[in-house]
Amino acid sequence: MSRSRKFLTILIVLALVLSLVPAQVLALSGSGTLDQRGYLQSEQVHQSAGNVVGEGPQLAEGNYIRWIDRLAELPDWCTSFYQWLEKQDGAGGVLSDPTLVTAYNGRHMYHLTTVTNDVDFTYASGESVSDKAVEAIYADIDINFPAVMDYAVAVYSAYDRDHPETFWLSGNSRYTWSASYDYDYEDGTGTATYTMKVNFILMEDGFDLRQEQYTDPTAITAAMEQRDADIDRILADCPMEAPADEQIRYLNKVLTETNSYNVSASVSVSLAPWKCVSALSGGADGQGPVCEGYARAFKVLCDRLGIGCVLVEGDAISKVGGTPEAHMWNYVQAGDGWYGVDVTWNDPLVEATGDPAVSGYENEDWLLLGSESMVAEDLTFIQSHPVTNVVTSGGVDFANGPVLSQTEYTRPENYMDMAPYRAEEYTAPQKEGYVFAGWYQDIDCTVPVSSSRTIGWGYAKFVDEETLTVKFQLTAGTTAESEKTDLRLLTAVDGLQYSQVAFLVDVGGTAQTLSSNTVYEQVRAGEALISSADQLFGPDAMYFVTYTLLNIPQGAFDATFTVVPSWTTLDGTVVEGTARSFAIGEVV
Repeated sequence: MSRSRKFLTILIVLALVLSLVPAQVLALSGSGTLDQRGYLQSEQVHQSAGNVVGEGPQLAEGNYIRWIDRLAELPDWCTSFYQWLEKQDGAGGVLSDPTLVTAYNGRHMYHLTTVTNDVDFTYASGESVSDKAVEAIYADIDINFPAVMDYAVAVYSAYDRDHPETFWLSGNSRYTWSASYDYDYEDGTGTATYTMKVNFILMEDGFDLRQEQYTDPTAITAAMEQRDADIDRILADCPMEAPADEQIRYLNKVLTETNSYNVSASVSVSLAPWKCVSALSGGADGQGPVCEGYARAFKVLCDRLGIGCVLVEGDAISKVGGTPEAHMWNYVQAGDGWYGVDVTWNDPLVEATGDPAVSGYENEDWLLLGSESMVAEDLTFIQSHPVTNVVTSGGVDFANGPVLSQTEYTRPENYMDMAPYRAEEYTAPQKEGYVFAGWYQDIDCTVPVSSSRTIGWGYAKFVDEETLTVKFQLTAGTTAESEKTDLRLLTAVDGLQYSQVAFLVDVGGTAQTLSSNTVYEQVRAGEALISSADQLFGPDAMYFVTYTLLNIPQGAFDATFTVVPSWTTLDGTVVEGTARSFAIGEVV
């Protein structure tokens, strides 16, 4: 007993002495590693709020084309993960051959992020301090690892929807962590610090990121070559110079006439009907695509053409009171708006005659629709195709994508194929009551088409025909007895985008072209200011253009002057206005 009492006394004294130094020196400590406990599959996605990673992935304010851009304030490691996935796409990357990544403990994996955190814990007399520290760490990891996994699954899901050309992935993903820790403790309390490394698994025993039929990289390479050959074949006849809506109509026609919906598809047999390659290669009956295959192929083709296109999913109905069914379709960009396209529903299930892919009922009923377009009685497109965009159970709903225009797409009437007007000799399109004022690349008519361009589509600018008419002035005080007079010819332009303006003047059968490239904001008659151009030449007129014939003798006062105004647009088209005939003697 005395020995124990003495030992206790010594400890107390020692504690009193050591209390004069920083507290961390007082603490006892330990360290170790943790075993992972069953957090692997992405099918069960957690939405936990961790004290390191925040509340998990959230949607960004606004509307975005790429799914990855729809996620707000991503940690840097998420951006790096997405960029890494993009870099590894295609043959020769680890997404096609995971063995290119060095295996660790039998796993080929990509390191996502490292989480470090401090966790406070308590322990009672007789309890294992190490066990209580580990217990507290596991409790914290139970929060933080699922939250990190939420981010990883969201990024991987976004990649899958942004890159449907990556057809060989299974859609499943797996994640793992490893952690080391140490802890300090004293008087019933302690602080544990752990470092958890989170990894994205590409391949391990019993799991492969790739579909079963694509676990051989050479099979992926061959399938990619076939995919690209199919894309080239389809696009070979695409009207490349046509506007986006014409190209979209072409893609819909090809996909509906070379495929029929696969009613026998089963994920337990093959994922091919859900991938782009099924619709790109063309197949009927059991070889054809399901809705996801149609939609993915359509996006792959639009991406190749540079047409904005996204995948959209939700539970769709075709009539009021119908049973909603899981479905995928597209939003596509035409002109300045976004429109709905459902290639699958444009290829209805009707028994084919002859070619098994062609039923004769292929259509454009679900093409380039607006949100308020009526698709059935009392049913708009957006009611028929409500958007959820939830890729994984319990995951993020990527619903902040492009917003549909309210009405279906209508091509601007002035958007035309230029080729018929720019063959051997440039001619101008016609519009009643208007005169052609040039070809432009944009709908606002600010960027002129090059004068050397002879094919393709452009926006034809038209202005009121009164703009390109002709008026004239005589020298003030001119009478029939005047020895001579000056004749000023006037016309107008709607802006400065012309290479020249001219007057073709015919007097007694002798014609001469008088050109000018100078415009005026004001024109005077003696001391009097003539009306503004729009008052004199119509609402589109902005500037005057003039040419003066000097010293016309009295002997020519009765001659007939026929004047035709014209302008040459910056694209090289010569446009003539309304001819006017007069004699000086008739007006003096």
